[in-house]
Amino acid sequence: MGLKIADLLKWRDSVTLKNDDGEEINEQGLPLQQGEEPITVYLRIIGDDDLAVSYRMARVASQRKRESLTKQDSLDWEEASKPIVEANREQLIALINQARTSNLEPEARSGVTRPELPEIEEFAVDPDAASLAEQEAYQSAVEKVDEDYEKAVREYIEVREAVIKDELSNLSDDELKALALDEIGTILAMGEFYAELFDQKAARGSYLDKTYKIRAFDNVEDFKSATSGIKQQIIEAYLALEQRADGLKN
Repeated sequence: MGLKIADLLKWRDSVTLKNDDGEEINEQGLPLQQGEEPITVYLRIIGDDDLAVSYRMARVASQRKRESLTKQDSLDWEEASKPIVEANREQLIALINQARTSNLEPEARSGVTRPELPEIEEFAVDPDAASLAEQEAYQSAVEKVDEDYEKAVREYIEVREAVIKDELSNLSDDELKALALDEIGTILAMGEFYAELFDQKAARGSYLDKTYKIRAFDNVEDFKSATSGIKQQIIEAYLALEQRADGLKN
């Protein structure tokens, strides 16, 4: 079935900005007064070029954070290590587990071989003019392959999670603390990656007009300088829009 015109709306959205009390705000960030127009940001999914740049900048930010955390005289290291030194056993295990399981899904999808999908020729006498029943049988077979693959991925992840849990349970508190200090770089670098990625996407996908010609921010740094409340509203709206668009593409 082809794309409907109405589906294109799923690539666009808008968010009316509010303050911490849930009141719509004006251009000065103050509660809306009678006769004033609220500030509305119009959002649309960014294109491939902006997306590529967004991921590149996120990787740069992640690498910078990771490199800083290798220097034990850095402010990043001091701030990161302090809570670990004071953490109890359960907190240390939770932190290490978070770091070690964060990439399990891509690891699973790389490690689990995806079976080849069936061909229509296996179900249709004439593949170029397959009957509805033959098409349904073919589609069911395709879905079964996909379901089996997803099940194998989940099982892979569950086994790896169990192995990690068992390994950590056998370590002493001192060993856990040393391991947590090694793993904190992974967690903080990943956090930096996603923070930068969300900033890049939201800034590049924000406009002040319904025709999507006037950028809401001159650049990403301009977006970053906005108040945290405004930034968060725009980021959440953009990510929700992106999720709907992903559903449309899939």
